[in-house]
Amino acid sequence: MQRSRWMKVFFSLYAVLTAYIYIRLFAGFPFQLWTFFLHPVVAFAFAVTHAWQREGGRRAAQLIVLALLGTLAVEAVGVATGGVFGAYHYSLDFGPLFLGLVPYVIPVVWFYMLYPAYVLADRLVNREDGLRPVQVAAVAGLVMVAWDLALDPVMVARGHWVWDQPGAYFGIPLQNFWGWWLTTFVIVGTYLLINKPARLLHTRADHLALWGYVLMGGGSVLSAVHAGMWGPAAVGALAMGVWVWLGFKAVSVRD
Repeated sequence: MQRSRWMKVFFSLYAVLTAYIYIRLFAGFPFQLWTFFLHPVVAFAFAVTHAWQREGGRRAAQLIVLALLGTLAVEAVGVATGGVFGAYHYSLDFGPLFLGLVPYVIPVVWFYMLYPAYVLADRLVNREDGLRPVQVAAVAGLVMVAWDLALDPVMVARGHWVWDQPGAYFGIPLQNFWGWWLTTFVIVGTYLLINKPARLLHTRADHLALWGYVLMGGGSVLSAVHAGMWGPAAVGALAMGVWVWLGFKAVSVRD
């Protein structure tokens, strides 16, 4: 099966599973543990196959390795020191912890959201000069922060991780969002610097990556609504909505 076909298969599974999870959630049906584990696997598979199709095998592998190892290292340092995102720690809800610090699934989640954030940023930045890697990386970081505005308060409310210090944003320290931006900026920037000269890699399948961002980001907003956390839901929806609108506008104009 061609890579593009696998990409579409995994995207379809991702969309159907996301819809299934949230329909059950709002209908009041019991939580199903298998969806908790399958959803990130399918999302990751979609992001990997899309990256392979869009970037090529070597470049995709570089981005995947950078994202997985980079976020695992940053998260571990962050939990151990509190110097990246602020003082926090994970519960055991996500399974075993790397060095007793970070669930192994966390880098997987980072990648399947960081990748569409990178694609969106790549579509928005037109320049081809030496500043392109910096600008794409900076925009990708902002796109990731927009997602976390809805995600983090819900995950804390569910007890998946705990902040050990008070925060100004619905209990979340503002340092956390700086950490998200900086982590994304370094990973995407490093990837683009490795692959000089920068070149536009726009494809007609980019809209699927943007829909991947919509599915995961929208899921975080719906989770906040279900939990009665209307503030994070509204802020997250507005912040992500701006980037989604700009991204689809860029795709439609260029394609």
